[in-house]
Amino acid sequence: MTNEDQPGKLTTARICIALSTIPIIFCGILTSILGYDAPYWGQWWKIPLIVKSIEGTIRFEDYWTLINEHRVFFLNLLTIPLARITHWNMAYELLLTLLFGFGAFVVLCRTILAAENPEQCRRIWPIIPVISLLMFSYSQHNIWMWGLHVMIPMTLFAMLISIQCLIQPQPSVLHITGAIISAIIASYSFGAGIVIWGVGGSILILNTLQKNKTAYIQLAVWAVAWIATMTIYFIGYESTPSETTAVQTLQHPTAFLTYVAAYIGAPIISFHSPSAVLAGISGLACVAYLLSNTHWKSARDSTPVRMALSLILLTVGCALLTAMKQWPEGPGQAISSRYLMWPTMFWVGLLILSATGMSSKQVMKFLVVGVVFFAVAGTLHGAYRADERHDAFELGKEALRKNNSDQHLLYLYPILDVPQQMLADLIQYELSIFRNASDDPSQGE
Repeated sequence: MTNEDQPGKLTTARICIALSTIPIIFCGILTSILGYDAPYWGQWWKIPLIVKSIEGTIRFEDYWTLINEHRVFFLNLLTIPLARITHWNMAYELLLTLLFGFGAFVVLCRTILAAENPEQCRRIWPIIPVISLLMFSYSQHNIWMWGLHVMIPMTLFAMLISIQCLIQPQPSVLHITGAIISAIIASYSFGAGIVIWGVGGSILILNTLQKNKTAYIQLAVWAVAWIATMTIYFIGYESTPSETTAVQTLQHPTAFLTYVAAYIGAPIISFHSPSAVLAGISGLACVAYLLSNTHWKSARDSTPVRMALSLILLTVGCALLTAMKQWPEGPGQAISSRYLMWPTMFWVGLLILSATGMSSKQVMKFLVVGVVFFAVAGTLHGAYRADERHDAFELGKEALRKNNSDQHLLYLYPILDVPQQMLADLIQYELSIFRNASDDPSQGE
């Protein structure tokens, strides 16, 4: 690149950075308005842990507890002390959710913009705002509005750090150590976090193709860490009831694969499950097309390509893991707002592949325009749905504040007895909406 090209490159970068901030700011503003600031569904079961933390009786096994099938040890280590310190001001959990999401975005962008090929880097810059639009879409409103789901961007952040360490041209001992630590954090923060071990193993297997003895040692170390992590994971593990078995899944391959396709297509069309299935199939076809046009000798060592393939593999792993238990619920369940952060990585990976010179500029433009159109539509629809949910939540919160035993409490938890029984702890320890005005000047009637 000549010196004359440098100002143009800087201008492009600045414009792309500025555009990237728009979805982030929009997401932050909506969350500040619509975010839940009282216990909602699974958050009610954090109250006994918070009380134990306040009383000084909390033990290791309390942090090791499950939320459904999720091992949330590191989430508890972070949020239980935070709740004690802030009197469970959930604004801090919502802020952490945004910060982890932003951290994941930064790690991803820094990695793919470190391309050795200047032309690749130049083509990648214009998709950075589109990646931001996807990652901070309010079609994922269930994640952004609900402090319990801080575990999802937290896990994604750890997974991306792990991938970043592993896709280095020559991973060092420090890289492998960082990747393993990040993978452990991801595994013990959210159920989907265990997928990183398969993704990381695939990256390291690819490294062994270079006939490097160090790569074999690194793969062996990764495998040992994987086995140890999963062995510990299942200590005291109790899965939530499921009506499906492996045999039933094999007997219904079409339903299973339809669920997977809807899951993958959901970030593009999150409001109509048949369309999400078509979007998922189209996305997989695009990946197949781009890979068929790949010159593997040159692409194998490309950092953006390795990141893109890792993200696609990550989504497929999450889709299969979720579908094994949830496929009987149908594709409508696969497009749930709380799932969307994982399949979003598929479309980010697809955009990166299209920008790395594996396709014509026309293909890249077609993908970008299509993704932007549907992502904006998804964000607007998600904001509308979030506002509806917030209205119902406010009715439940007001019933909780006034200690009313009415049906509005069902908006906070589907069993009326739960909020009624735990209300006493909220009041006694001045938690959540019962914080003292002295502790939270913004709290007032």
